Amino acid sequence: MSSKSAKDYYIKNKPLLMKNFEYSLKIAKNLLLPRYNESKSEELINQMRFEYEDILTKLPDIGGKRNLFISILASKASLVAMFRILEKEGYTYREIGEFSYRFTEIETKNAMERAEKKGMNLLDLFFDDAYINSLRKHCEDSQERKYPDNWVMEFVDGSNEDFDNGLNVSECGILKVYKKLGAEKYAPFACILDYAQANVLGFGLTRSNSLANGALGCDHRYTRTGITPIAWPPDNLKEYTKKFE
Repeated sequence: MSSKSAKDYYIKNKPLLMKNFEYSLKIAKNLLLPRYNESKSEELINQMRFEYEDILTKLPDIGGKRNLFISILASKASLVAMFRILEKEGYTYREIGEFSYRFTEIETKNAMERAEKKGMNLLDLFFDDAYINSLRKHCEDSQERKYPDNWVMEFVDGSNEDFDNGLNVSECGILKVYKKLGAEKYAPFACILDYAQANVLGFGLTRSNSLANGALGCDHRYTRTGITPIAWPPDNLKEYTKKFE
């Protein structure tokens, strides 16, 4: 895919991406209101909206809709818009981390409720055969390194282990895009949000290392019925190195 077609992908899907971001902004505003009045909160929300519009013009080509993780990249990139505005407003590094963690808890809960109204269970979707087969294929394709800004990872079968499946990630698309956007210091928070999501959905996630925290790789391990550590504050997480604190 050429750079032009990559840009076309984000332009073509901008209405949907911005619509999804509007859901995020509603949550963000509710988290801002205890600290600011209505007018100030709305001002910050508008700044986040403009920031994300700009970010969409800078996202890399990772294969477009053929990439299983394209929506994850766009979603995690949208957080950079929030991080930038919160930082300008004087939030500390830790305050931004907590903001994003609470945001993800609420966002995931809302997504679960929307899915339930449609008769779907998001937890089941993460572990059904169709998704696992797609994930295996995605991992195999990533090994070809066709898209430099994509993830590179291998699927880990946990059939004979104490987990259901896992991912060994040697290159992270989120970390790459955060670096491009000058937001590398916030990449560890993007990793921590995985724990918030897992806790709300109710599956088990463990990880001892992550690229964003300076390791050589990420070792995700998932269990359908497991325990995920509470990750905020992150100090007790083995992966969290305080690299940027």
